[in-house]
Amino acid sequence: MEDLLSESTGGGNSFCYSDSSTLSSSLEFWVGGVARLVVCPAGIAANVVVILVFSRPDMSNVFNRHLMLLAYFDASYLLFCLADALIITTHGVAAGTNVAENVFWWLVHPFLLHPMQQIFLTASIYMTVAVSVDRYLAVLHPLSVGAHRHHRSRILTALGNHHARRRFCRAHAVAAAVLLFSLAYALPHFFEFSCCEYDSDGSLVAVPTDFRKGTFFSVVYAGYVDAVIRTLVPAFVMLHTASRIMPVVRETYRETYVVVQLYGSRR
Repeated sequence: MEDLLSESTGGGNSFCYSDSSTLSSSLEFWVGGVARLVVCPAGIAANVVVILVFSRPDMSNVFNRHLMLLAYFDASYLLFCLADALIITTHGVAAGTNVAENVFWWLVHPFLLHPMQQIFLTASIYMTVAVSVDRYLAVLHPLSVGAHRHHRSRILTALGNHHARRRFCRAHAVAAAVLLFSLAYALPHFFEFSCCEYDSDGSLVAVPTDFRKGTFFSVVYAGYVDAVIRTLVPAFVMLHTASRIMPVVRETYRETYVVVQLYGSRR
């Protein structure tokens, strides 16, 4: 039993615990269960408010649509985290009981909750990057962006599809690309475990596959690749776009201030 648990916790992105001590079990219950039961509903409620606000007709533009789709991804990630926390706290798991002994958790988490969390976490990260890039293009290249939107509107009008102009948005295509990329990137998480089986002591465990125990997954994918794809690349893009946008914003503010001062002095 301990060997299987140790194997299943090897490598990055681990989600189960091999230490059956009272302290570890309490942390599983309070941090993995109770804390997320408090945080996840609050985050879901905030994202629902964002979706309701930005889905109004008078708030319909590309930037707001980006934010609304980002809220969808965030809410989806939090929903799967909330489902995980509900299982830990309510389905036969209590403080002092190791989460690995929970039969339902072993059946659902490795094959559904864990992979879906990774998909929507990646989607949330890259949708945030998409928002940053959209602001970068709107501030530094407004003419090219405006020309593209005008050309698209003329095509839709020529086709006579007036309702499609409101429905169609570049943000939808970006969100679809982000979701497909996130699915492709998180696909290995669906192959971390094989079917559940009973150990010699009667405990149900999900057996880690050779793929998960291998060097490629535990070191290359979950270590180096994950650090680059979900940390370094998004951080670099967002810092770069912000560094290019801020001087333009400051210069615009300075010019606006001068115009206001001149207008006020003439009055």
